[in-house]
Amino acid sequence: MKKKYIIALFFILVIPFHETFASDIDTLYNRYMQIYLKNSSEASVQTALSFLNEDGSFSDLDYNSKDQLLQHLYRLKTLGNAYQSVGNKFYKDSTLKQQFFSSAQYWITRDHRPANWWYRHVGYPQEFGPSLFLMNVEMKTEMPQLFAQAIDYLIWAYKKYDHMEGANGADKIFGAYPAAILTQNDTLLKKFQDDIKGLIVVQNKGEGIEPDWMYGQHSMRGRQLYANYEHEYLHSILTLLVLCKGTVYGVTEPQLSILDDHFIHGNQWYVYNRHQDPAQTGRRPTSTLNGRFLNNLKLLISLDTPKKDELLVIQDRVINGRKAATKLVGNRMFWRFDYMIHRRENYFVTSRLTSTRTLGMESGNGEGVNNYYTSAGLNFIFRTGFEFDAPYFEAMNYRQWPGTTVEQDDRKLPSVDWGKRSSNKNPFAGGVSDGFYGAIGTIYKKRSITAHKSWFYFDHEFVALGTGIKQSFGKANVMTTINQVLQKGNITFSQNNNLQILDKDSGTKYLSNLDWVIQDSIAYLNLKPTSSFIIASDSRANATFFTIGIDHGKNPKNEEYAYLVYPNINKDSLQRYIENFPLQILSNSKIVQALYHKDLKIMQAIFFKAGSITLANGMLLSVNKPCAIMIKEIDSTYQISMGNPLCETSNPDSIILTVNTKLLGENIIWDGTVSAIKINLPQGDYAGKSVTVIARKTL
Repeated sequence: MKKKYIIALFFILVIPFHETFASDIDTLYNRYMQIYLKNSSEASVQTALSFLNEDGSFSDLDYNSKDQLLQHLYRLKTLGNAYQSVGNKFYKDSTLKQQFFSSAQYWITRDHRPANWWYRHVGYPQEFGPSLFLMNVEMKTEMPQLFAQAIDYLIWAYKKYDHMEGANGADKIFGAYPAAILTQNDTLLKKFQDDIKGLIVVQNKGEGIEPDWMYGQHSMRGRQLYANYEHEYLHSILTLLVLCKGTVYGVTEPQLSILDDHFIHGNQWYVYNRHQDPAQTGRRPTSTLNGRFLNNLKLLISLDTPKKDELLVIQDRVINGRKAATKLVGNRMFWRFDYMIHRRENYFVTSRLTSTRTLGMESGNGEGVNNYYTSAGLNFIFRTGFEFDAPYFEAMNYRQWPGTTVEQDDRKLPSVDWGKRSSNKNPFAGGVSDGFYGAIGTIYKKRSITAHKSWFYFDHEFVALGTGIKQSFGKANVMTTINQVLQKGNITFSQNNNLQILDKDSGTKYLSNLDWVIQDSIAYLNLKPTSSFIIASDSRANATFFTIGIDHGKNPKNEEYAYLVYPNINKDSLQRYIENFPLQILSNSKIVQALYHKDLKIMQAIFFKAGSITLANGMLLSVNKPCAIMIKEIDSTYQISMGNPLCETSNPDSIILTVNTKLLGENIIWDGTVSAIKINLPQGDYAGKSVTVIARKTL
């Protein structure tokens, strides 16, 4: 086959065009074999054979079970690799060959169907394909009927042509692909090529790459952020593209550019110091970076895509973390998922909200059983990257996800199987970003609790405001969790300007008149003196957890909170910061939550409805629709950025912003009293994306 492959490449430009297909299929054949031919250890072969029955089944597997039986296919691959690997004790062993045939025949005839459809459609073909490939010559020659049955087995799921979206579609193609190579079916390979191109698109159904460059899957009840499925999608797509590189079955620059942009404008944003945002991980919450992230990135780089140089920068960031040559710094609003990421060189924070359009992290197949409150507005804070390592998600308090406002009862949490009950019951969730700073807010409504909540992101710090917190018929106190994290070191706090230190495992403290808390070089400042704080340090699963939150009491009527988080600071620097405090809360109401940063000259506001606000300079600002606004004063101009947190739920063509001072610029009308600034909003799939306009001051 190797000789045939070389000859085919030599004559590729001179032989008739129809024969080019055959030579390219030979290329696919050799590359596929190279990927999957791996020597099996003698011990693994002996183990497999020790369970092998005469009829080809394995004695330790229950073929009447509705659970998956992938072990059968793993063992088939072990036998096939041993038979084909030079130097292996079982190399070209005739007895082993017949045992392989017998086991393959049993598997195909039995056609095991687990309760979960995915295995027969995806998992089983993907695992059986390499085994068939390894033994295809022998099977085709000696057992042609079995070979034909094996080919039919591989393409059965693909031919049904269902579940062809996102990762499922990519996986079904991947599982059926060996059948097309082994039968030299050019028509089927061209069909696969078209299908792959159809999957490498920016779509709007929540089952693939979305217009904001994040990835969604399982979005039957609302768009669900899902990097785990993203990695699966990319693995199958990119492995096939590498397999097809330089052949007539590959893709062209438009598809490669989409994959480039997906990594550049999407994927890399949720990775920090070799960890990932847990809000991306669906049924299996974790901050551990999925190993396929880097593998997929390397596969894409190997394709020599249009933006390969930028991908190499991302690779350096992923491999070297905080020691990378360049750091990713900025702010992004991913409007399709009510999701904001804020990055600086030495910290990383995410706000993952939900609405009637989006979902939190699902449960299913016995996984994610405690994910109910992941739809309550998550706010993960990373400094080192190790804050949420194991055993965090196995031992955390599932009513105290960072950022959430939740009743602290002991009722069984509702399931969120396949996204049921995993949304917020209000459509308002979103924000504004200029690429470097941003603000995001939501009207939270879930399990009889309502609240207006916002986060405001700057250089060194961010601020969270909450108001209108109420609940009826509750059984326990409501708490806003600022953070729940693996504890590192002692806890230092100031209460009424009195400094105190808490050791690990010091239990729970209920504190009034709290000034600030520092734990692991992250400071938490109380901006509402009357708030009642909870600080806890307790051990679970051989780890110590630090928790800080605000207690709103039982059945709160109209409670508020205001706090600031400052990563990477010590108590002396914090004291100097407080003495020159740069922030001013302009409003914390159910109409608007707003903040002004004096040093940066940035005002950020979340308008939950049309309304007005007096700015720090005395100017009166009004909007005629709900929106998120950021105004940055730069010399003689105002940079005005706006987003629509209602996104496609209610998206006007434009919003009018008025200020009682004369401004100049495009779409600005001065009537002698106020300047009316018309800001045109993105439409369609881009509803919710931020836009920026410039207004000039008059001299």
